[in-house]
Amino acid sequence: MSAANYKTIGVKILKYTGISLVILLALMFITPLIFSDKIKEQVKKTANEKLNGELNYSDAEVSFFTHFPSLTLTLTKFNLNGSAPFQNEKLVSADEIAFGINLSSLVFGESIKVDQIFLSNSLINVKVNEKGEANYNVYKAETETASKEKQSDTGLKLEEIEINNAKLIYDDQSANVHVDAAGFNYLGNGDLSKAIFELHSKLKIENLNIIYENEPYLMNKKVDGDLITKINTNSLSFVFEQNDLFINKLLVDFTGRFDFLKDGYDIDLKLQSSKSNLNDLFTAFPPKYITWLKDTELKGNVDLLLTVKGKYI
Repeated sequence: MSAANYKTIGVKILKYTGISLVILLALMFITPLIFSDKIKEQVKKTANEKLNGELNYSDAEVSFFTHFPSLTLTLTKFNLNGSAPFQNEKLVSADEIAFGINLSSLVFGESIKVDQIFLSNSLINVKVNEKGEANYNVYKAETETASKEKQSDTGLKLEEIEINNAKLIYDDQSANVHVDAAGFNYLGNGDLSKAIFELHSKLKIENLNIIYENEPYLMNKKVDGDLITKINTNSLSFVFEQNDLFINKLLVDFTGRFDFLKDGYDIDLKLQSSKSNLNDLFTAFPPKYITWLKDTELKGNVDLLLTVKGKYI
């Protein structure tokens, strides 16, 4: 084959590649315009049917480019209030929250499926009062929405949750536990539509504080981890199958079970670390117990096993 033929073939390949890219880009601009009103209306309808809390946002946009290559409906200045008795207080607020739309369901299906959620620069504010009443019960029970769900145009079948730069607060006055995490970043994958599912997660926290009965246990700690958690939404039970966590410099394996009861918790947790550096161990201790650490040289290795088991009623 002559050089001229090779050149002709090369030009054709570049030509068809260019045409394909132009068509693809055109579709990425046109598709949101065609389906924008349909997506906005159906997601709003689903929120009204399935949420008890008051929901507000300033603007909505459908685009491929906000979380490329996903087609997303993005709500800016998003705010969701909690359930009673916290109905006037924020449960989740964010600069933006984006819902990833399943393309095949949009084009070929009778209903639109939401399979991703992206949360950016947000506050997640979980509260429980002294009576054990929580603000996170905003999702309506199946019995209330079963008849509507058959007619609903939108399905929630989450496969991925991504949270970037969140402030997470958990304040439980019934158990006298307070947890807050700044710089909270999370990526979770799993079929969250099932009653029992396995969640694979990556977690990074820039600053974690845990206070129990007004006593600080972890303060200003960094956390980095890979987690595998089995979740039963029927019984609200969590099984921590494999969780490798760095707390500051200390590597620990966190396993066990945590069940929410009607009037408390049922806990069986185990935290262990093998052949860890002794100095790394003390970096994870409460601050008031290690005021001497900065002036002390520690050498050696340590094996650690911590267990917590029983019911808190």
